[in-house]
Amino acid sequence: MTNQTLPSYCRKRNSNGKYYAFVAINGNRISLGPDGTKAKQKYDRIIAEWLANGKHLHFDDSAITIKNLCTRYLEFAYEYYSGSIEYENYERVSKILIKLYGTTEADDFGPKKLKAVRECMTRKGWQRKSINKQIQRTRAIFRWAEANELIERGMSEYLSTLAPLKKGRCPGVPEGKNVKPAHIEDIEAIQPYVSRQVWAMIQLQLLTGARPGEIVLLNLADIDRSEIVWIFRPERHKNEYRDIEREIYIGKQAQSIITNFLFGKHPSDYIFSPADANREAKQRTAAGSRRKNQKANLKSTDRTIGSHYTTHSYRRAIKRGCEKAGVESWSPNQLRHNAATIIRKEYGLEAAQIILGHTRADVTQIYAERDREKAVQIAAKIG
Repeated sequence: MTNQTLPSYCRKRNSNGKYYAFVAINGNRISLGPDGTKAKQKYDRIIAEWLANGKHLHFDDSAITIKNLCTRYLEFAYEYYSGSIEYENYERVSKILIKLYGTTEADDFGPKKLKAVRECMTRKGWQRKSINKQIQRTRAIFRWAEANELIERGMSEYLSTLAPLKKGRCPGVPEGKNVKPAHIEDIEAIQPYVSRQVWAMIQLQLLTGARPGEIVLLNLADIDRSEIVWIFRPERHKNEYRDIEREIYIGKQAQSIITNFLFGKHPSDYIFSPADANREAKQRTAAGSRRKNQKANLKSTDRTIGSHYTTHSYRRAIKRGCEKAGVESWSPNQLRHNAATIIRKEYGLEAAQIILGHTRADVTQIYAERDREKAVQIAAKIG
């Protein structure tokens, strides 16, 4: 066999100006790394293995595309951020990366392409801080790829040369507004337009000050019901990576709300299930359709209904409720501010920090125990 019949050793100039080598075999473009002696040695090894196996090798080191990279990262993130809103954030940024550059080789992604991704976020109307955080998550995907030797080293550092959007210097990019409590009238107005599961989560947020990401994951297995005030310790929460335990205090009124959803539930089941809400809605529609001249108004859907609400599905349900009620739209995050305002007014700033789970690095175990006792007393009073 002559050299002319072998796949060629090829070079390309990457977006950072360096030359990288590759070889195309059986439709797979296999990266050989930076052009040089090591790349040529790798080429010789791959060709020898390919010939020895009858030209039918499967290559695990094929050049990875942005779509491949995002898919593999999301597989990792699904386990690492399980039950956290952070996984959903990475899903959002991955969709944009794949839409714009899905077939682009990851090694060819640079600051200009990252800037185009940011421009896409801007056109979607995202706020400046949100855009900057999503760009940071994009760099995190590439850092992970480097750590797992999926791409060449230095790419994440190369992407960091794109400066973040600065306040007051980005025409057309909206600034985020300070989150304020939702108006009580606007909250109460949507009750007829949301499922009883969503309404229960709204009430629990107001009573406990829990984050949306915590309330959607509420399950009986994580609730300590041995005392007058129940304590929910979510397995996943915002400060988990700091090795800090989160405790959410559930008084009698909140306990009563939860109890209404426990029938037929296994302790490991999520208390608020969109599948339950969907089934109840169908039952109501079926009952209504039997009435004379009344048509069913629940449309069938092909979407997958999960075992629990996500922060996004919870937010969407509230937004739809606001639209149907004809009131100003508000979000689940605002309910936490409602709770904080009430607790701070009645019991002071320190109490609000305790109930809402705000932390400082210098808090000692003595203070933590005192804070826990105070939190239990407050929760018992406010319900």
